[in-house]
Amino acid sequence: QKFIANQLGSVFNQFQGQLILELVPWGNSRIMRDGSFSCNHGQKECDANRLQSCVIDILKVKGALPFIVCFERNIQHYGVEHAMQTCSAFIRSQYRQIRQCYDGPRGIQLQREAAQKTMSTRPNPIVEVPYLLINDYTPSVDMNNLNVMLLPQLLAKWTKLTHKQ
Repeated sequence: QKFIANQLGSVFNQFQGQLILELVPWGNSRIMRDGSFSCNHGQKECDANRLQSCVIDILKVKGALPFIVCFERNIQHYGVEHAMQTCSAFIRSQYRQIRQCYDGPRGIQLQREAAQKTMSTRPNPIVEVPYLLINDYTPSVDMNNLNVMLLPQLLAKWTKLTHKQ
């Protein structure tokens, strides 16, 4: 949450033309036997994941990111509804469509897709979130070999290397 709220927006803006960002709002959530979702931090996290899935689906990542950054800053202190209202200026043109998705079956379907994507792409088990996967590489959290504060420098190094090849 801190990474998204405080760093992701500036990292994305800095490397916008050089990276493809995909956000999968799922984390350590689980699908239960009865088909319901269970999240580490309770229903609030499940609702936030579903809302963000809808925003990303409708606005795509580039359009959704300002809302998501604002939302993650506000959800720390408020509920999903309040954070959504606080950040609604970022989704104003698509608010009704996003709300329908969030309240309806599409939001649930998007969460099932996020679960599938998470389970099928992770090279290492998720120990904590955000779970970063960069060019099919994920840092081992146990070794703590990726400091998110150094991410801009690491991305700059990687983009220079790929341009040389």
